[in-house]
Amino acid sequence: MNGNKSISIQNIRFTGYFEDSIFGYMMKKHTFFEYELLKRWSSVINGGIVIDVGANLGNHSIYWAVNSNAQKIYAFEPYFENYKLLEENIMNNSITKIVPINQAVNETNGFSVLRNQVTHQNLGNASFILSEKTDDSVKTVSLDSFIQEFDLNGIDLIKIDSEGSDCKIIQGMKKILEQEQTAIWIESEPSNVLFVCEFLADHKYQLSDCEGMNLLFLPEKKNKRMNLKELLKKYMQCYSDFIDIKCEYEMLLDKRG
Repeated sequence: MNGNKSISIQNIRFTGYFEDSIFGYMMKKHTFFEYELLKRWSSVINGGIVIDVGANLGNHSIYWAVNSNAQKIYAFEPYFENYKLLEENIMNNSITKIVPINQAVNETNGFSVLRNQVTHQNLGNASFILSEKTDDSVKTVSLDSFIQEFDLNGIDLIKIDSEGSDCKIIQGMKKILEQEQTAIWIESEPSNVLFVCEFLADHKYQLSDCEGMNLLFLPEKKNKRMNLKELLKKYMQCYSDFIDIKCEYEMLLDKRG
């Protein structure tokens, strides 16, 4: 890797690679990545725990550590290059709220390996798949097992940016969903969004807001009965070229509308 740089945002020092798309955006705009969305959706944090799945270099976790009343933030990052940046950015800013974890998250416990080639232009593109234990594998946990192992309660928000593993991850957090208290922020690809919406709807969660590929789900008892059809249309406007899922999408709208 080349191009290691440091910048200061809101008196927070970030280190990253200037070629990387996320860090490059932060350098150019001199602000947090997805800053407006972070400000808007952080309202769901109410003094409890935040779990950041796919923490990358720490953009979201560090924002929550300094700009919300989160009690503790567990930041999962399986790709080692990103994990080292995450650790460095936490340490350089003396942040004690964030617990960095070099593990993958999936439906079950085990091990995972990188399934794609990652370039320094997009370090956030690292995608992992369950596998046997190898020299290159990383430990993998389900969120239900993680919560149970550390006896965690009061989870305000789970953010998932897993480069395609979101369907598996939410299937590994059924016990969390049963509590109907946690907001779920998912960056979901168009090929996954139908499953994600249906699965969470079956667990009494409703789509509350969306922007780009980011979806915010809230428990039905906390949600303001937003119009699911309009929200999904808003999401799909960005991806109208995905003809192969158009029919499924229309069926979902009819079913949920």
